[in-house]
Amino acid sequence: MRSMSVIQEVRLSRLEIPLRVHYKLAIGLVRHFDNLLVELVDTDGRSGYGEATILNGYTDETIEGSAAMLRQLASELPGHEAAAVEALLAPSLQAFPFTVSALVTAAEMLHVPEVFRVERITRV
Repeated sequence: MRSMSVIQEVRLSRLEIPLRVHYKLAIGLVRHFDNLLVELVDTDGRSGYGEATILNGYTDETIEGSAAMLRQLASELPGHEAAAVEALLAPSLQAFPFTVSALVTAAEMLHVPEVFRVERITRV
């Protein structure tokens, strides 16, 4: 039986993806996507990944506010079991749904059953 996945490290990145074709919304033209990327590393060296695209009109979150909240929430995760992340972040979900989703998705990747893990490139 495998031990529980415990978060050891959190790596955060912000990525601005320019669009070749601009994306039209009722609130204006989108020239790029703002993404927040999360990598959670557990004590066994495995990684889980999550991302949030912060786009006006889809969420009330802003890229600056979400990036700051992501840093704050991420600082609280090391030492916790990956399976507990969703409950730990629940108080922030309503105000920062996209941001919290990035962290929860990364944590979920760390505690999936072994049968679903792909440790090497596999042709399908």
